Amino acid sequence: MIRFRIDNRIVLSARHQVLKTERLLRETVRLKAVDEMLDRVAGGILLNEARLPRRGEGELWIAKLGDHVFWFDLADDLVFVGYESPETADVKEDTRFVALMAQNESLEVEVDVRRAVLPQEDFAKRYRLSPEEGVYFPALSSEQNALVTSDDVNVLAQGVAGSGKTNICIDKLIYCASRGYRGRVLYITYSRGLLLDTASKVEVWRGDVLRVADAIEQGTAVFADSDKQRAVANRLGLYPAADEGRDIVAFLRAVAAFLQDNVDYRLILDLYAQVSGQTAKVADEEYFVSRYAKEARGRGRLDKLRSLGSEIVFKEIYGLIEGWCDPQDPQRTLSRQEYIDLRAESFGRASCDEIYSVAEDYRRYADRDGRQDNNTLSRALLGMELPTYSLVIADEVQDFAEVTLVLLARLGRKLFCVGDALQMINPCYFRFAYLKRLLFDAETANVATLRANYRSGAKIQEILDGVGELNAETFGTHSFVLSGRAVEDGQTVTATVVKDKGFAEGLAKREQEATLVVPDRATKERLRRLMPTQEILTVSEIKGLERDAVVLYHLLDTYQDEYATLSRRAISRKTADENSVYRYYFNLFYVGASRARKHLYLVEGQVPPLFEKLVANHFEGADQQQALSRLEQVAGKRLDEEEQRSRLEQFITLGQFANARTAALRLPNATREIRRVDVYAKLADDGDLRAAGVAFWQMGAHEDARKCFGLSGDQDLIELMDATTGEGEGKLDVHLLRYLPALDDDDNVVRLLSQVTKEDLESLRN
Repeated sequence: MIRFRIDNRIVLSARHQVLKTERLLRETVRLKAVDEMLDRVAGGILLNEARLPRRGEGELWIAKLGDHVFWFDLADDLVFVGYESPETADVKEDTRFVALMAQNESLEVEVDVRRAVLPQEDFAKRYRLSPEEGVYFPALSSEQNALVTSDDVNVLAQGVAGSGKTNICIDKLIYCASRGYRGRVLYITYSRGLLLDTASKVEVWRGDVLRVADAIEQGTAVFADSDKQRAVANRLGLYPAADEGRDIVAFLRAVAAFLQDNVDYRLILDLYAQVSGQTAKVADEEYFVSRYAKEARGRGRLDKLRSLGSEIVFKEIYGLIEGWCDPQDPQRTLSRQEYIDLRAESFGRASCDEIYSVAEDYRRYADRDGRQDNNTLSRALLGMELPTYSLVIADEVQDFAEVTLVLLARLGRKLFCVGDALQMINPCYFRFAYLKRLLFDAETANVATLRANYRSGAKIQEILDGVGELNAETFGTHSFVLSGRAVEDGQTVTATVVKDKGFAEGLAKREQEATLVVPDRATKERLRRLMPTQEILTVSEIKGLERDAVVLYHLLDTYQDEYATLSRRAISRKTADENSVYRYYFNLFYVGASRARKHLYLVEGQVPPLFEKLVANHFEGADQQQALSRLEQVAGKRLDEEEQRSRLEQFITLGQFANARTAALRLPNATREIRRVDVYAKLADDGDLRAAGVAFWQMGAHEDARKCFGLSGDQDLIELMDATTGEGEGKLDVHLLRYLPALDDDDNVVRLLSQVTKEDLESLRN
């Protein structure tokens, strides 16, 4: 056993990265500043590595800090595996580490060895330490790392659900900054929420880079060994090129500057505003279903297509009729006859003809309303003089139609694309084969698959693989149908099937915190009347989320007629690509099931014959009372405030503002939270980060304002806001006066800027 003291110095090691496991993350979820404390403890361990007590087989080291015990292993990496403390139960927000670090310049740590029987899966999911609460940076696997470090090639990564596709996009940005890419990098995706979330995570990481640079410069960083470049790379997850003579601080500041000045985060809407100088109002699926379809039904326009549903009709219009693109003639769209020939197998020629007529009517309707979508904006951009990016990173690429893919190929010298065709439920008629042709035409390409599922347990991954196998049996084998491999974390995983005999009514009486996933909006609205506060999401809405317990509610038998038609119809196994309309129904089930981490429930009236074998092989049957009782045990009765707030933020990130408002209603300060949601909804529509920041500032949501100002490059406004709230340091500059017109209704701002002006005039006189 040894003892040593730790302080606030940053310790950097070339021999070891410092990581934490998923298990430790779960065990410390309520502890504030846990990563900051882990960083300090790790520093002490690294500086005293030679003194650590010897350990035998079946033993791990423990680091004791008063009543706090951290289990850790030290081989290639220093990995914190687990945590225990007598005071963690039922503590809503544990601030003991915050108090310890505030009250003590240094703390004593005791390291010893202890017997430990930890399964290997406890080490499977690992994360770098994060400088900000709730922001996680997963450590990449070797296959993920190989993609990130690919140079001078186009990359197409197809990944199973839960394989960390967005994480490799973030690390690719870090890689570009580390290697000093020339030119600019574009990160583009379909969702405003995902865009802001990614940009915010990169900004958090950039802040940590500057913190380390400052510490080295000020002498508050300690190197545990001589290879300073490798030590800094291990601490931050950098990808430096070999350069022995490089000034470390200058290198870190260059990395931070690249991420601030050379990376654009854009939706297609933002690109259009950037290139054309004009803003556009967006027409999306919500617009089609909630506005156009309701008005069109009043005219009888959709009567002949009632059996398909508005979502399917929109998929055909947006994804194929308007989204199809000939790279050699991108302004051309499909003719009526071309569309009928392409889709007659799925709908019949008469229905295809009617869909095309609806498409023409919808375009006239949207034009009158001044609305555009990603396809019309992409076509418009293809007719303009475009900026050139060294690299375009396309996240969730399966959400883009062909015309947008052609645009991306024109924008970037190289493309880095990640996606999963089996999660293609947004209406884009995406085809991996089409994207591969675009990439291979542009010199060389690296096509890779990510098969490790870091979200779901093995049993759920087996179900997902079963859906993939059924998909292949029905439509033929295609490269986009992947099998996955669950990265286990040792938790119990279950899959239960229930025959519906009033399941929703029984659930409503019990008030359980399960997440229901439903096939369509109509089902959601019906259940919402029965369960006003239950989390009820369509498949489109749960995409991008994960929950411990998920109930798939009639996701199969809602489409009983479609599956029956599929069984009767001869499907061409060569031409049935990702976009067969029947594959869309498979994808709904796949996406819904892939959102469950540990417990998956399937509630059906009658399982369609096509899925009977899959369900029998992978789900355990239970009667309704058994299922509800089990669900109560795994899902609980009531979410605590922290988890409810976390869900609110998730919905904001995904741009699901109606769901965010429902979640806000369950929080103590519901009115204020709904106002926050409204500001984010406006930001999603217009992309004006500065205006959103000002709105957040004026309502007292300073962290939201700080995030928006940081992303908009308005560091001055952060200083001004901090000054008005008493958090700022130093003297304000007179150039802040340029912001006065946007803030002249804030008395504190006017007072401060008046004082700044007086001080500046006084300095001129002197």
